[in-house]
Amino acid sequence: MEAQREKAERVLARDLGAKADWQPNGALHVLQHLPAIRRLKSNGLLTFFNGLAGVYGKGRDYNALKPPHKGLNGNYHLPTLYGDGSLVPYEYLEKVLQIQEEIQFLVPWQAGDVALINNYTVQVR
Repeated sequence: MEAQREKAERVLARDLGAKADWQPNGALHVLQHLPAIRRLKSNGLLTFFNGLAGVYGKGRDYNALKPPHKGLNGNYHLPTLYGDGSLVPYEYLEKVLQIQEEIQFLVPWQAGDVALINNYTVQVR
């Protein structure tokens, strides 16, 4: 088990630049710092690449913004926090959601279309 844990930690650090922290119950807490906005290589445009507003949006939509953060769907929706553990103000997250709505685009689908999604350039809410 120890060898498996060490391997998981190495892979996370090497491939994702992430830090692994094993919890007393055996769960693995992974912390990864990524830029919230990236520039697309294909056209040079900026795009959101993060889930902070989506996580907040789900918590808000399921009425789980207050402790114990249990939503109407029965799941827990943890709050969006800064790296120091403090809460990101809801008005900031609402603004991010508003911007995401303004810059989104819909893909016109036709029968037989196939989608290839680059996980480095999209976000789904």
